[in-house]
Amino acid sequence: MAQSDLGIFKDITPVLDVYYQKRAKLFTRLIGTRIIDALLHIPYRIVEKKYVDSLSRKYENQTICIKCLIINITNPARNTRQPLKIHCQVGQEILDIVMFGKKISFYSPGETIYVVGKLTIDEYGRNSILHPDKISKLPSTISYNTGFFPIYALTTGVTQDSLYKLMHMSLNILHHDNIPEWHDAKTMQDMNLVGMYEAFSSIHSPSTISQNQKALDRISFDEILSEQIVIEKANSQISDGIYIDGCTEYVKQFITKIPFELTKSQVQAINEIIEDMASGKVMVRLLQGDVGSGKTIIAIAASMHVIARGYQVAILVPSEILAQQHYNNIMQYTDTLSIRPALLTSTTKNKKTIINGIASGAFNIVVGTHAIIQDNVQFQNLGFIVIDEQHKFGVSQRLSLINKGKNPHILSMSATPIPRTMVVSLYGDIHISTIDEKPNNRKEIITTSLPITRIMELIQSIKRVIARDERIYWVCPLIEEEEEQNTKTCVNIRYEFLTQYFDDMVGIIHGKLKEQEKHDVFGKFIRGEIKILVTTTVIEVGIDVKNATVMIIENSENFGLAQLHQLRGRVGRSNLQSYCILLHNNKISSTARQRIHAIKSTNDGFKIAEEDLQMRGGGEIIGTRQSGKRRYRTFDLEDITADKIQRMFCYARNLAKNIVKYDRIENYKVMLEIYNKHSSNCDDISNSL
Repeated sequence: MAQSDLGIFKDITPVLDVYYQKRAKLFTRLIGTRIIDALLHIPYRIVEKKYVDSLSRKYENQTICIKCLIINITNPARNTRQPLKIHCQVGQEILDIVMFGKKISFYSPGETIYVVGKLTIDEYGRNSILHPDKISKLPSTISYNTGFFPIYALTTGVTQDSLYKLMHMSLNILHHDNIPEWHDAKTMQDMNLVGMYEAFSSIHSPSTISQNQKALDRISFDEILSEQIVIEKANSQISDGIYIDGCTEYVKQFITKIPFELTKSQVQAINEIIEDMASGKVMVRLLQGDVGSGKTIIAIAASMHVIARGYQVAILVPSEILAQQHYNNIMQYTDTLSIRPALLTSTTKNKKTIINGIASGAFNIVVGTHAIIQDNVQFQNLGFIVIDEQHKFGVSQRLSLINKGKNPHILSMSATPIPRTMVVSLYGDIHISTIDEKPNNRKEIITTSLPITRIMELIQSIKRVIARDERIYWVCPLIEEEEEQNTKTCVNIRYEFLTQYFDDMVGIIHGKLKEQEKHDVFGKFIRGEIKILVTTTVIEVGIDVKNATVMIIENSENFGLAQLHQLRGRVGRSNLQSYCILLHNNKISSTARQRIHAIKSTNDGFKIAEEDLQMRGGGEIIGTRQSGKRRYRTFDLEDITADKIQRMFCYARNLAKNIVKYDRIENYKVMLEIYNKHSSNCDDISNSL
């Protein structure tokens, strides 16, 4: 049977047109157009059903499934922050179902509904379910499986019920047209893998938690293996690299321009990079270091070494603000050298002129976002690639830039410290330079926590900070009011609140603003026209403002340890004393309290990474990611224990080496096609191979 004839790759749109008609486009926008696209819409949570027929305190704070009679419905008025309330009767008891940012028209008073969600009972005995997992008129839609059911990410117009039905239709199609097994018996046994049909069936219709986890392990392992095959294939095609000898005149001149002394770790990293470039082999090196440890300076120094030998350098960064910052640093520190830098982003003016200059060699160092990956950007003599925040880019994106040169050297940088026990597992045979020191003039950031009820004390402290002409970041987890979920604050609300006290000294940045708007606001913040920047985590990575000395993280209990540390790293970037204030609600979980204690106890990113692994265990998602994209689509590294990460990655890497070495890629074509669209690391796999 040809690969294209397999049921798993069949077009699902005819089924959607028949069963969902006008809503069919909403489904394809959410999940894609193939059967496999539907099945890879992995539930983000599995809920255990507990059928009850009464509202009792013994069910308090438990997820229940209960039959209710609708008494009345209160839809929120337009442009208000009021919730939707469905007032229900259960026997002689009253139950309120409450949802923010919702408005419904498909339920009516007098109807019977089945509700699944966490039961809350307040001190006055009032029963409520806030943001239920599921509401249905038909009990059958809640009874697809015996004890558990999945909760999916939705979009407007698509309900949990309709997704359940679609998944079961997809499973039926898959059942009648089995997909071949690509793993041999040894791999299946070594990794304790279940078959693909069993995996998808257990994911979308779980009967036990352990069964569901085994299913997720199978899908996760295949995605990791897909990535490793692409990497191994790319590495096998690259052997001899550009020979760049040890002449370091430009590097020495550049270092004399830096207004501070390099640390021993920085000097060692520069020497390691220069030695690699003179080896005759392609350098593939990861530079990892804590926030504020000076990775950018190392990348620029290495770039000077390459430019001195007549080659071009490309520096790829994830955001326009960060690209502008790197460009400004290059301009500042290289004005007396023969450096011809260019900045290329989606909003760059005179883009055609710059692209022509890159192709002709008129520019010898190019800083840019995804714009430099585009097909119309060609380099005359690309010799060195720097990828900043490498986890923000997929494998095929990195390969497309590499293909613009003839075996250029590659330096990836990451400000997310990874424990040494995991580095080899995650990155395989890549060479690693680690910066474990911070510049000598830096002071330790003082980190404290504060309940939100004491916010007015914080306002008074901010006034003293502003009087010293210093800057403040105020980070919130959400952007807009309709996203608000009871205890979380959005940037728009906090911005309005702060302007009451600080007028036009407050600015706002979030991911929905246009790039030019972000540039304008951030420019005012740097110049001091704005003293307080209210923002989401779009400022999490790389941003460097010397006068920013205070980082306030609101709803800090909703962030993971690594993300809290990254955000804290936006301050403390000069010799000024800096502070991080973790604002939290009065009632927070013991796990959140433990995270806040951990971040207060140390500024060492590597210790925090180790603590992070110890705390999260197997399965707890501890962070709320507001920007960037997941490293993998079908799982998250935060869901997996360190031991499991090591085992899965090590086995997948060794298996990928054998697959490529013995030319067995054809056996895995179906697997690679499955993850072609679904992994940010493995997009366009078929083209890469």
